[in-house]
Amino acid sequence: MDQTLLQTGETICFKTAYFGTSRFPFDDRRLVQDYITFIKNQFEIPVDKQPDTVPRHRIGIITRNNSRGRKILNEAELKKAISHLATVDIVEFSGKSFKEQVSMIQRYSVLVGMNGAGLTNAIYLPRTSVAVQLVPYNASLNFRDFGVWLSSRGPYLEWHNTHPELSETDKYDVFNNRANTLVPESEFLKLMTDAISIVDTRRFREKAEL
Repeated sequence: MDQTLLQTGETICFKTAYFGTSRFPFDDRRLVQDYITFIKNQFEIPVDKQPDTVPRHRIGIITRNNSRGRKILNEAELKKAISHLATVDIVEFSGKSFKEQVSMIQRYSVLVGMNGAGLTNAIYLPRTSVAVQLVPYNASLNFRDFGVWLSSRGPYLEWHNTHPELSETDKYDVFNNRANTLVPESEFLKLMTDAISIVDTRRFREKAEL
């Protein structure tokens, strides 16, 4: 508040007031892990639970069908392109409660999505699972904050569209923040292959430490 107001010594009335938590450092791994543990305990989700990978890994591709932008234009093609690597789901979060969203992602070895609200659910993934952020071409978004936060949770990968011809936007979106993206199948396949390799390595190390 303005110090000139505080020094009057009089009662100050506000028509509207907003309150919230203070900012916290996204790179504070202990704080992030404690928060995840708290949420999972509230929902009675085992903190150390690993996704069911029998007979193989499961990958979730977050869809943004109800969003104004930042959509993956070729979700079906990407799902088919990596179907030999894992069981693949198109994940829809809209219409589900917070608890339902946190619970449903416990099944995934890899959760991938465009920068946006849906991807924040990746913070609750099982410990060895990989979160993957996709970023539209030349977008002025908070993808760095997402990256730091998700990295504090655990394994994390990031992909940026470097192909302007594969970006679909409109003349009013001058910062490309709502650009839809046609993700190259070859790049997506490599990204998911790398993600699964990270999952397997992490699990092998954890077993070896037991």
